[in-house]
Amino acid sequence: MNRNLVFIFILLLLALTSCRSPRFVHSPVAVNNPFFTKANDSKLGMYISGGSHSGDGSNDTNKVRGADVMGAYAITNHIAVTGSYHYRNERNYYLPYRSSPFDTSLVNYKRRMWELGIGYFASLNKRNTITANIYMGAGSATYNIKDEGTNGSAKYSRYHNSKPFKLYFQPGVNFMTGSVRFGTALRLNILTYKNVMTNYSNEELAYIHLDELNNKTLLFPEFVLTTAYRFPKYPWIALEGQVSVNFNDDRYYRSRTMNASAGLIFKPFNILNSKK
Repeated sequence: MNRNLVFIFILLLLALTSCRSPRFVHSPVAVNNPFFTKANDSKLGMYISGGSHSGDGSNDTNKVRGADVMGAYAITNHIAVTGSYHYRNERNYYLPYRSSPFDTSLVNYKRRMWELGIGYFASLNKRNTITANIYMGAGSATYNIKDEGTNGSAKYSRYHNSKPFKLYFQPGVNFMTGSVRFGTALRLNILTYKNVMTNYSNEELAYIHLDELNNKTLLFPEFVLTTAYRFPKYPWIALEGQVSVNFNDDRYYRSRTMNASAGLIFKPFNILNSKK
């Protein structure tokens, strides 16, 4: 009998723990992985992005959406510079059994980030169809969380704003054959959360796993797959798709697990050369 009570207690404890509704400190974005082989290769890309949510209700209530703009230019046969801007609009809705210390919660996230980087690329075969790449860089972000809902019969409103500083390191290998491009990369994101401002109480911050975040540094490793199709008659334009998976398994400071992006890639210098 005692064993049964202990077993029931453990199950209840696990259920209560799993029903918490932490706020997310990080969300993956599209990764800048240019398919460069020589000097003056260029890239200007515009993407739409989406990811997985973990809220209650329909997909209309919960969402992870965004847009990305990325550019890159090979200044030599081996050195390239990169830049990108990312925007994310996320929402999670939590029902009473998950949203304690509140009864219901509608949590909106606004994330904006820019990055600048530099990298080295080199061909691994004579045909320049396989390249090894190493990119690294830094960036700055603004993360805003707006949390509204009900607590008993009263409405509540909370906010949590931060400005993470980002460093990243990105080794990868790209494969190019005909009109098809395929790339793999490991992106190591190091975020330090600065200038945290909030009106959550200390007890609320501890429950939703946002306490002690100010000046904390967290690592988010991501595996990235990128594929692109270049139109033979129009080599200055391509379709590109990408999936990145976040392998951070921190059960306290929670992060979203994946991002999927699709967009158009333009090659400005190819356009100029085609007009000559």
